[in-house]
Amino acid sequence: MSSAVNAEFAVIGAPFIDPSVVDKLAEIVTPGDFEDPQRAEVWASIVELADGRNGISAVTVASHIMSRRSGALRRGLLESDQEVLEFVLAAGDNVLTAVGSEWHAAIVAGAAKLRRFQTEATKVAAASAGADPAEAMRFIESSLDRMSAPFEAARQQVDISGKSVLKALSDRVRTLCQGEGELRGPTTGLADLDNIVAEMQPGKTWILGGNSGHGKTAFTCHLAQAACRQKTRTLIVSLADVDAEQIMARMVAAESRLPYGKIERGHLTLDEQSTFVFGACRAFEWVENLDIWRASSATVAQIARRVRAARRAGRPYGVVIIDYGQKLKSTQRHANREQAVAEVADAATEMFIDEQVCGVVPLQFNRENQKRPGGRPAISDLRESAQWEHNADVGLLLFRPCKFDDSAPANVAHIIVAKNRGGTPGEAKVLYEPAENRWANLTARQYP
Repeated sequence: MSSAVNAEFAVIGAPFIDPSVVDKLAEIVTPGDFEDPQRAEVWASIVELADGRNGISAVTVASHIMSRRSGALRRGLLESDQEVLEFVLAAGDNVLTAVGSEWHAAIVAGAAKLRRFQTEATKVAAASAGADPAEAMRFIESSLDRMSAPFEAARQQVDISGKSVLKALSDRVRTLCQGEGELRGPTTGLADLDNIVAEMQPGKTWILGGNSGHGKTAFTCHLAQAACRQKTRTLIVSLADVDAEQIMARMVAAESRLPYGKIERGHLTLDEQSTFVFGACRAFEWVENLDIWRASSATVAQIARRVRAARRAGRPYGVVIIDYGQKLKSTQRHANREQAVAEVADAATEMFIDEQVCGVVPLQFNRENQKRPGGRPAISDLRESAQWEHNADVGLLLFRPCKFDDSAPANVAHIIVAKNRGGTPGEAKVLYEPAENRWANLTARQYP
């Protein structure tokens, strides 16, 4: 008898000795994890009996199995039930102790994952024979997603007492006030905005809405720079038509206060070349905390694998920016575009929570705001993104009045906090120099 089979018998036999182990084992192993359908049926009945606070014995389990099969409550056992009773009795007789049952449950769950992996690998191997060589990388990436699914760790809910939470909060506030503690995440570096949204906390989803050409990519670059300066490892996933070097050029433009276009074309005077070097040196102070992945398309699972790989390497990310959300690929077929976007939004939100990173997701507007007098946007203007709006912890909208009013200052932008689960909505006015891709605090002395 294999170790996995022995483990299955150990799991279903343990509750006959100590019924209190069922709750712990049920968190580790499900009926679907058992290779043998009969043992799976026995385990399902044991869990249901424990949930109902009924006694667990060979007779009650066998009776419950027959009730489940017939769909009706049955009293006692009939002669036709004898085989079921004998099987349950044998399962209980195979185990002498409940000690080590959690270890056996882990073996059962692990063996189930391996079986599912082997099944998917066999399907992938069969499908690869007819795959299009020109689409090889796309096929391989989707296959990796399918084969890694059985190994994705399920989120575990841990109950924490209110007393311990209150103490932790009090301790954190005290140390922060004394200047000794650390924030839970990096700030945006824009004082008025930070006063509204606090920091980019792990597990949170930030969405950033804006019209095309209004500075979404420039603002995500600013957030990445701010996080990296605060020693928070940051990943930018660029799905837009912006490559890694262009992203870095935007960042150096902000550091050096040189026009991005001149840097891209290399049209710099001798003085400007010196200024560029100065900006590059400033970027060098924090750039080791930044990774950029340029991809024409990507799934949430592919991004999650990179995040987990960084954590395993001892360099975990604190912020993940996906520019932009509507270009993330869904993994299933859907009747319409909104359903596909909803699937991606749910998967990304879960990934940010599971991996404990702050996710920043720029999204396009549907141009409805451009039809309104003054052009002021609303969160409902996000294109095909009702689920992103629903899932978001923080919803930021970029608004540049100068695009709709010629008398408005060209370098003043409004960041509207349309959604803020950690506080109240609000609005911050900031300095935005488009040519330099630079965002900064707006002071009354500089700009009345």
